[in-house]
Amino acid sequence: MVEGVQPFLIDQAVPFKSQYLAGFQAEKRDIEYEAIKKHVQQELQDYSESLLRDSASGYTTLTNVRTDISLNQENNHYMLLPIWLVTYRSQEQSKKVYYYAMNGQTGKVSGVLPISYTRLGLATLGIFRWTLSTLFIRRLFPMKKRLLPIFFLILLTFGLALPVSAAENSIDDDAQLLTPDQINQLKQEIQPLEEKTKASAFIVTTNNNTYGDEQEYADHYLLNKVGKDQNAILFLIDMDLRKVYISTSGNMIDYMTDARIDDTLDKVMDGMSQGNYFAAAQTFVQETQAFVDKGFLGVTIVWTAKQVKSLVIKSLPRWKW
Repeated sequence: MVEGVQPFLIDQAVPFKSQYLAGFQAEKRDIEYEAIKKHVQQELQDYSESLLRDSASGYTTLTNVRTDISLNQENNHYMLLPIWLVTYRSQEQSKKVYYYAMNGQTGKVSGVLPISYTRLGLATLGIFRWTLSTLFIRRLFPMKKRLLPIFFLILLTFGLALPVSAAENSIDDDAQLLTPDQINQLKQEIQPLEEKTKASAFIVTTNNNTYGDEQEYADHYLLNKVGKDQNAILFLIDMDLRKVYISTSGNMIDYMTDARIDDTLDKVMDGMSQGNYFAAAQTFVQETQAFVDKGFLGVTIVWTAKQVKSLVIKSLPRWKW
């Protein structure tokens, strides 16, 4: 979720003064750099490997024979970044807890808003009853042309109160790599993932990448499907470019870090190399579910424009309203 409100205007950072927190309550950081140093170094190594892997194009598979990465210079700085975090509990029987974050610099927001389908349904029913009463009183039933738009408006409003299973539209097998039975099974396996994360999950295959780049194709597909910064993850099998890619948005950015995505893609390649695309898609779902079960890593890494020259570790305070 914190990833969803980035970026911050790091270039506008100024030296800290206690006066900046006047009137606010902020939590002191509880993670020191030494406690996460090994994790940071591992993230650097994983990210460096991914950069090298991305620089090698035109190959179906790549085998890592030997890796030698040295950290010659390492600098870290603590930064106080303005993030408003709101936690609220649903009044429904489930008592589900919702989290909402806002970037204090840019106003960018990320989170999941609760929808009470019970109240929405009752409100829709009230509108429906009021409309029928009005129609009877004014005797508008013979006037079909005037009644038709109202009827469709009622249907549209009532439809909003009915939950839709997102998993039904989660598979887009344009390259026809999967059988109908395999598609149905993948939909069933995706549904628990979507229910736990409150995110949409997509498996997409294509043999006609008009963008000429797997990342652009996946990112644009996800944007068109769910909108900007919404909770979603997409696994792309690009038969045109002979590549696979995972795109994330919203809270899935926190669940699936770069290192976790690389681990998932490494395991996915076992099925891809054998032409077993169904197994590759299953591995994607299973690995994503496993990382979701592990939860967020609890540390956020902000990279510079070059992403390898310097590193900023931030321990984010929780600002309360």
